[in-house]
Amino acid sequence: MREAELRPRGPRPGGPPILIGSQLGPRMLDLTARYADSWNTFFDLKPEDVVSAMAPLDAALAAIGRDPATLGRTLLLSIDLDLPRQHPPSTAYGRSREQEHADGAVLTGDAAHITAQLRAYAQAGIDHIVVFLDPDTVAGLAGFGEVLSPRQGHH
Repeated sequence: MREAELRPRGPRPGGPPILIGSQLGPRMLDLTARYADSWNTFFDLKPEDVVSAMAPLDAALAAIGRDPATLGRTLLLSIDLDLPRQHPPSTAYGRSREQEHADGAVLTGDAAHITAQLRAYAQAGIDHIVVFLDPDTVAGLAGFGEVLSPRQGHH
């Protein structure tokens, strides 16, 4: 599409949306509860750990009288596709790829398995997933397209 036109929607009532990405220490819990529209975490949070990991955040929201449903939850997730690479697999935050796999910090497998895992995150309360795709090539994008394919149950 060469003649696309970008038309910003204009100012949002209340200002731009605020996303805070952090670990959940006391100061960040309070700041997130008071000011954020969304909160982001990363990597080593498995679907079955989402609810317990969010409990301190939900408690901080409740402490100031804010409905936890008003805070978006996002997750940065590494997806390692079984495709040829042009360079060695990347590592996140200085950890080896083997350690990331052992921690469950990387989704791997066929398209159906990765799709099921993404759905598990959604069912656990994650609203959006930011994908760190490996390999980050055209073939990697095409491979991830299979994960998002209607054949995998997306509508």
